Formats: sequence, C-alpha cells, structure tokens
Amino acid sequence: MSATESTLRLSVPRTSKARWVATAQLSGQTLTDWVTETLDAAADAADLPAPRWMRRAGFSDRLSRCLIREGLVRAVDVRAAWDVRSEDEWVQIPNFGRSCYLELKRWIHDA
Repeated sequence: MSATESTLRLSVPRTSKARWVATAQLSGQTLTDWVTETLDAAADAADLPAPRWMRRAGFSDRLSRCLIREGLVRAVDVRAAWDVRSEDEWVQIPNFGRSCYLELKRWIHDA
C-alpha cells in the first residue's frame, strides 16, 4: 500500500456483498474499483460544506470544493500537498485551474 492509500474495512451482509461483486463484475471492474467509484460519486453529489478553517481563510467556494474532492480537508494536509505537488499537478485537478492555484499560493505564502 502506498502512502496515498488507506484501507477501508466494512462488515456488511453477505447478500449485499454478493450483489456488489456481481454488479462490479458486470461493469468489468474489481469490487475495490466499483466501490471506490460509487462512493466517490456519492461524495461528489453530497456537496459537502467547506470546513470552518477554509471559510475563515476566505477560500472561494470553487477552491474549497476542489480541495474537498481531492480529500484535502485539513489545513495540514493542504500544506503537505503543496510541498510535493507541482503547479501542473494542481491545475490538472478538475475545475481547479490557474485561478485556484494562485488563490492557494497566496494562502500558503500568507499563512
């Protein structure tokens, strides 16, 4: 397992797991890929509110949504990601673009 991965362990009814496995197989996916895709879609649809620290920092809704979608919900994680990602990697995040990059850069350098 890489440093960017985590393990999710669930206790579920056997019938549910069997149904999920069959659905994943029908779509040509592994169970892990199917569950990840399904949960990501649900999280994207949830439109989670920005954490308090993002609101206090004055992040735009767009920047907050992009960071949340990337799983960067804690300030310490955003700073750590800033240290290892290039500008090109940041602007490749869906809907992030150069404006969010510059907004985040200002926050990093002002903090």
